[in-house]
This record gives sequence, C-alpha cells and structure tokens, in this order.
Amino acid sequence: RGEWLYGAGKGCEDLLCIFVGTGIGGGVVSGGRLLTGSNNTFGEVGHMTVDFQGPLCSCGKSGCLEVYASGWGIAARAQEAIHVDPDDTNARELLDGVEGQIVRLTSQMVAEASRKGNAIARGVIGQAEKALVAGIASLINVYNPSRLILGGGVIEGIPELMTAIQIGVPGSALRSATEHLTILKAKLGQEAGIIGAASALF
Repeated sequence: RGEWLYGAGKGCEDLLCIFVGTGIGGGVVSGGRLLTGSNNTFGEVGHMTVDFQGPLCSCGKSGCLEVYASGWGIAARAQEAIHVDPDDTNARELLDGVEGQIVRLTSQMVAEASRKGNAIARGVIGQAEKALVAGIASLINVYNPSRLILGGGVIEGIPELMTAIQIGVPGSALRSATEHLTILKAKLGQEAGIIGAASALF
C-alpha cells in the first residue's frame, strides 16, 4: 500500500509489488483497488509452487518460491550443497567465510561468493533467479499489471536478481501481458510497511 500511494507505484491503478527478504510477500492493485482476499491473507506469493519436487519449505509444503529465492532459502540451498561434498574446493571456500560454521552462512555471503566465481554459490543464485523469473512471470500473466515493483533486503543486497527479473520476465510471460509493463525498484525501502499501515488509518 505504501509503495502504491507514495512510492514507485504512485499514480498507477494496476500494479504488482513483490518484496524479497527473509520471506517473500506481495500485493496487487487492480483497477485502483488493493486486493485483500476473503480474510486478508492475499499476497503470500512466496508460497506459490515453482517446483513440485523441490525442497521442503517452512510452511510444510514442497518447492515454494521462498525455498529458492528468499534470504533463508538461498542460505539453505548453499548449506545443502555443502553437505553433499564438504571437501569440495567450492564448499571449503564458503565455509572459510564463516569459520567452518555452516549455519552462519547467509544469502549475502552466498551472493558475494557467487560474484567471485564460486561454483556452488553461482548455482544457488542462478536457481534463485530462475525461480523468481518463473514465479513473477506467472503472476504477470494472471494479473496483467502495468507496473511491477520489486523491493526487500534480498533485492537490495543482490542486484543480480533485479537484473535477471528485468531481462527474464518479459521473455517468459505472455507478450500481451507485458506489452505495457514497466519494471521498477521500490522507492520507500524499509519505511514501506510503516507508511502503508499509516495510510490505512486515513
């Protein structure tokens, strides 16, 4: 709501907003109206299935978008890959960054290792990119927004994801659904939730 009224969505009546952080959440404005669902749980886009045979999600289901592209998901996929072969050179490189304590590995560390050419990290970030493109393209096909707004700590900290979405979504979604689509970065940062909540009071 905050991004719609005061941020990157200002003046737009049809938009999709997705925030990728520890989890993944979203919102849709259609025809100038914020969609809420029958009991206000609309926007759990992180729990849309992108892989029927994927890893278990925190929600108890398998293959959710969050499993691959959220902050915790990126870290978990890297940890999982290290467990497969902890003596692999790339695994040892990642573990060196956390003094051997695998549970301390974060999505930001994985992203930094990916930029340096670490094969495990590059694979994990590549999975996150593919999952986000697939999930967001499906949402674009369903809601046909004129504006896609992306934000959250993972998007801010891993700009490669933003680039992948900007390039991949127009090529993956239906041409008719992306004909008038503009992809923008969120403007309000961590203040979006507070501003959105405050605006609901008036």
